[in-house]
Amino acid sequence: MSCRNELSGELIFRIAPDKNRYFEKDDLFGPEVTNAFPSATGDIRNAGTCFAVEQWDASVFHLMKTLERGLLALAAKFDVPFEHETWNKVIEQIEKKVRGMDSSFGPDWKKEKKFYSEAATQFMFLKEAWRNYTMHVGDVYDEGKALSVLTNVRMVMRALAEGGLHE
Repeated sequence: MSCRNELSGELIFRIAPDKNRYFEKDDLFGPEVTNAFPSATGDIRNAGTCFAVEQWDASVFHLMKTLERGLLALAAKFDVPFEHETWNKVIEQIEKKVRGMDSSFGPDWKKEKKFYSEAATQFMFLKEAWRNYTMHVGDVYDEGKALSVLTNVRMVMRALAEGGLHE
């Protein structure tokens, strides 16, 4: 009876064993992402925790905020204004600058042009697939959709970090 009395004022929840790996993880996307995008650490952690406690919409919301840090870093790389601009306009300006890359960007310019072109394409895809609907329309997510978004955002952020992009 004493245990029941002590716990009566507490809220206790259970996390499914397959979701423990997402709960309150500081390096959910790996140390490369944590080091390259330190301002995204809180949102990445929150995305994982929300996923673990089955708050799918909240998880995706935090993932979109995480992506925004990556897009901001990409915009800064190309000196594209970000504040008060739509993702579409920012991405289009980045794509324009990437198309203009030539040998004046250094000896690895072709490799870099490919990397930045792929990054901009991924941001446009993610914007159209999830970001606009999450942030504006209020799309509803289930576990499968949320896991798909988490997996894709992790891959994009890891690719950005491994490609040398950082805040």
